[in-house]
Amino acid sequence: MKEVFEGFVEQEFPKDGAIAFEHWNISKLTQLFAENLFGEHLLIDKDTTRLFKKVIINLDTLDHISNDYKELLEVLFKRLIIKNPKKKISRKATVFFESLKLITLIIYTYSKDYNNLEISKKHITYLVIKFWSYILEHKYESEKKILNYFEQINSFYLDEILSNYFNRTLPIAFLKDGLFTEKGGRYEQVGYTVRTLDYLQYLCFFIETERYRNENFDTKKHKSILLSVINNNNVSARALIDIHSIPILSILKLLIEFDDKKSAFIYLEEVLANIKYGKEKHNILPDARNNLRHLIRLITTGEKSIYYIDSVSPLLSVLMECIAIFDLEKSYYTYRKFILSNEIDMGIFVPHHSKTNHLIENNDKDLDELLFSTSVNEGYQRDLELPEDFEVFKENLINEKDEFIYNYRTDEAGYSYLKTLAHIWYKTPYFPDYWRSLE
Repeated sequence: MKEVFEGFVEQEFPKDGAIAFEHWNISKLTQLFAENLFGEHLLIDKDTTRLFKKVIINLDTLDHISNDYKELLEVLFKRLIIKNPKKKISRKATVFFESLKLITLIIYTYSKDYNNLEISKKHITYLVIKFWSYILEHKYESEKKILNYFEQINSFYLDEILSNYFNRTLPIAFLKDGLFTEKGGRYEQVGYTVRTLDYLQYLCFFIETERYRNENFDTKKHKSILLSVINNNNVSARALIDIHSIPILSILKLLIEFDDKKSAFIYLEEVLANIKYGKEKHNILPDARNNLRHLIRLITTGEKSIYYIDSVSPLLSVLMECIAIFDLEKSYYTYRKFILSNEIDMGIFVPHHSKTNHLIENNDKDLDELLFSTSVNEGYQRDLELPEDFEVFKENLINEKDEFIYNYRTDEAGYSYLKTLAHIWYKTPYFPDYWRSLE
């Protein structure tokens, strides 16, 4: 392609003519961006310039965002100091915010050129989370000038990047087993499920943002979209690792909010049935350590690593509470018997940031800040008892409903949906206030 283009240029625009051409590849463009658009304001040393070049050049070579990209954003945000945000934002801070927008646009442009919007989805997801984490850390969530810059990037992420991503991929996801790929080989036994549930959790997040931000939200349309992806990909209700609780609960919550309890109940029953089948047929439950490498080894070779943990199931514990919330008495007795006969330990993770504040070890950050910066483990595991009487179990759940209550700063700022994104990115299971609010 390069030779054809250069031949065309030489033939149509000879060197002695009035028009001159210069070939700018990714390396050249990156250098120009670094030298002319960022320069003195951000990439002021060789290290940050090198990081930026590596990020752009390697965008299409990795299945995940690079450490260079994480390091670049870390360095840039640390350099941003706003002494008094209520007054006029300094020129240096303004250039910084505008540069974040430019970084977003550059990555999005390249991902379109590579015909791979997954690149921009991953990179800008991280940038949005990092930006909001910075805002929370510095208590800027009520500063309108800074929020305005954040909203510009957030809106571009939602309305341009994610919107185009799903516009392109949904026609494929609507096909029978559309998210399956033959290129996956033996890994596809795991890959198809992991890919589908990952797709569904971002789809649920996107629908959640549309529902929150769009006054003309079409419930019927979005419910049809969600159910079409679920019904056409037969692994949509197959949990392989414990953190698959995120897409499962996201789906249940949306269906309940769509006033489609029937579909929610059916989906919940399918998830439970698959877990039960996996244990009875293959003697495995979803890995509580969420380690895909150990899971692939187990599925492909039949060998269970000593680090594969399925004697305890937080996921199944959450689903048992959902059974009570949905008043599915028959299902309770079915899965209670299954759990007791297989001696599965049941427990619910509860953050300390409610009624056990005195046990918090990291007092430098509140729960909002932790949620947007790491996988949250500041909490305790409460045993879930399964009494013989279903009504007693429901009564116990009612008594525990206020076990975890937290006033999120993110909610107060009007960005409650961003919490879902943080749970997804850092693989933090939803907290009890998420599913116990279902009705």
